[in-house]
Amino acid sequence: MRPHTTASRLAAAALAFLVLPIATARAADEEGFVKMFNGKDLAGWRTTGNWVVEEGNVVALQPRPGESGWTRYHDYLATEREYGDFTLDLEFKINRGGNSGVFLRVADLQDHVESGFEVQILDTHGKENPGDHDCGGIVRIQGPTKNRVKPAGEWNRYTITLLGQQLKVVFNGEPVIDMDLSLTDLKNRPARGRISFQDEGKPVWYRNVRIKELGPDAGAAEVARQRQTELDAYWAEVSRAVGAGDFAAYQATCHPAGVLVSGGKKYSQPLAVALARWQKDFTDTREGRVKAGVSFRFAQRLGDATTAHETGIFRYVSQKAGGQPLEEFIHLEALLVKPADGWKILMEYQIGPATKAEWDALPAPAGP
Repeated sequence: MRPHTTASRLAAAALAFLVLPIATARAADEEGFVKMFNGKDLAGWRTTGNWVVEEGNVVALQPRPGESGWTRYHDYLATEREYGDFTLDLEFKINRGGNSGVFLRVADLQDHVESGFEVQILDTHGKENPGDHDCGGIVRIQGPTKNRVKPAGEWNRYTITLLGQQLKVVFNGEPVIDMDLSLTDLKNRPARGRISFQDEGKPVWYRNVRIKELGPDAGAAEVARQRQTELDAYWAEVSRAVGAGDFAAYQATCHPAGVLVSGGKKYSQPLAVALARWQKDFTDTREGRVKAGVSFRFAQRLGDATTAHETGIFRYVSQKAGGQPLEEFIHLEALLVKPADGWKILMEYQIGPATKAEWDALPAPAGP
């Protein structure tokens, strides 16, 4: 890549998954999750059942004599507040014959079953072809794709994600549910509600219960993360092509209608014209007469699933055989699009020279 002559590449936008804070004083961990129990009492939860906090922030149900059945809704352990989109991560343990459930988006505390969704907890270890009422199933909707529940007395883990109408469950490290609730008989259930743990009158233990709320822009953030992954690979290929003198690969990253703009030399031209001129430079690199390399750092990275607008700096290093290396830094602005065959650069504006200090102040390059 050559300053003012070779089309630079800029990487895609990198957005962390947007997480809205839970209304609690507890701090989020490095993954953005917040503990739902404080290890001392049931603050933030409500119940008339005999739920107790044990050592290690384990919350256990110790049924009182005569308690049985699943219709004692007031004995369920329910959050004080409501949640919409979130990822709930927890571990649970039951005895032989144990039965409980994780309820989501419960709108009516007088009837958790009819106003929310239940991820079943049941002692069904070893059962073939589990159904919707077996452990890992979504009651009344769908059974898990595989039976992942461990023998009674061992800890299990659920990671449950609700985003809009999409419900996913990872059970002991394996995805078992990935479904669109809008296609089910429960499609009209509320989009927000409480989280609760079922009291069936049988002992159950929960620990490491934590939640990460997903904001209204979570879907867009996931698109941005995917775009970043794709474009990081794209820029790595651009850098590889320049360093290897692979003209065909480099040309494949350019849009047929691409435009190159040089702020320093005050011109604009079709990228195809510049490519024809640069082909000799790639040949010289491939045949060892010149060493070349390019890398990128970015100040602003915007875009969606099929477009990206980037501003930053590229660093170009070249060295003729027997000569001294030449290092240049150039301010850039670029537009990329993603047609059916992958990302392409559509416009590059090489604004003008940059300094090494400006380069060092930007995040590490996306390419080599």
